[in-house]
Amino acid sequence: MNHLWQLFLPPILLADMSLVPILIVGGAVAIFSSLGVLTIEAIVFYRGGWTWGKAFLDSFLLNLASTVAGYVLYPIVGGVIIVLTENIKVAAQIEQILGYLLWGIAFILAFVGTVAIEYYVLILLRGKEDRARFKRSVVIANLWSYGATLILGLTIYLFFMRG
Repeated sequence: MNHLWQLFLPPILLADMSLVPILIVGGAVAIFSSLGVLTIEAIVFYRGGWTWGKAFLDSFLLNLASTVAGYVLYPIVGGVIIVLTENIKVAAQIEQILGYLLWGIAFILAFVGTVAIEYYVLILLRGKEDRARFKRSVVIANLWSYGATLILGLTIYLFFMRG
């Protein structure tokens, strides 16, 4: 039997998703993933009306902000989870199912947190000129980058890390 909180600790709760490969395998995959996320989001911003320069700069700054926020918030959220679940034990038979469920919840929370952080940082950077466009662009950019990161993470897990 394991404590429920032990199943939750491995995910990156609120760190920007481009850092997941760094913690999984590191090196070239991390660089490829980070550049991929920045490029995907910059393309979305460009199609949303930004110039190429502003699109890449904003993509970099927004991802930097959400990554820093994730590293600050993760220990706090992780500590709360430990306190709330430290006395809950689960049977080995349901441990894997709960682990996948907690990873899914963490992924959704990371997406929502990232979108919120990047949206407000974008307002700070670019003013209140077009909030609806900012919100739409940030949501679409993160849907694409989280989708790509999820596919990359599942591929790494299925082909290289599964026992």
